[in-house]
Amino acid sequence: MKTICLMPRRHDVSRAAFREYYERRHSTLALRWFHFDKYVRNHLTDDSGEPGFDCYSEFWTSNPEKGAALMSGPVGDTMREDERQFTDQPMIRPALSDERLVSGPPRGIEKGVAHLLLLFVRGHGSDDALADWLAGIPCTRAVLDLLSVMDPARPIGYQAAALLWDPPALLPEPPAGWTIAHQLKTEAFEYSREEMLEMREPA
Repeated sequence: MKTICLMPRRHDVSRAAFREYYERRHSTLALRWFHFDKYVRNHLTDDSGEPGFDCYSEFWTSNPEKGAALMSGPVGDTMREDERQFTDQPMIRPALSDERLVSGPPRGIEKGVAHLLLLFVRGHGSDDALADWLAGIPCTRAVLDLLSVMDPARPIGYQAAALLWDPPALLPEPPAGWTIAHQLKTEAFEYSREEMLEMREPA
């Protein structure tokens, strides 16, 4: 199962300070208890864009029920308190993702890798048309997230997102029925499976 979160910084926190806290404190704190299969933080690097969030976080887990149980107890209280140190917590937007690798090789472990993040709003367009459009863009890899609401109290304003590795400077027009709401430069960071295992709290 994959989920994503649009993570916004607190208004009195700079984007650089947000990133520093997330990478040095919050992500490592989460990995004490949450056994993610993969966990990527895509930090925005282009200060000209203000889409209302500062990191596109991706989470993969084979045991979502355990994560939900942790969030309903003391671990969840600790994580929410830590979020308040650097995020605009009420504006965090989670979503479920149906991820599709539409071109290029499977993803590896990424540390300091640049991406282009596209956020889409659907009119009447189809998922397959969007996937085919992305597959036709000359780039090293393209991944499509088809998004759906995870928490009705915190709806997400996009129906799809895509990450492109080494994209061209100019993109073609999206397929009919889809609008690109944002094009955002990001830098990805994640831990290897071995690193995540080392961070876990002993059972």
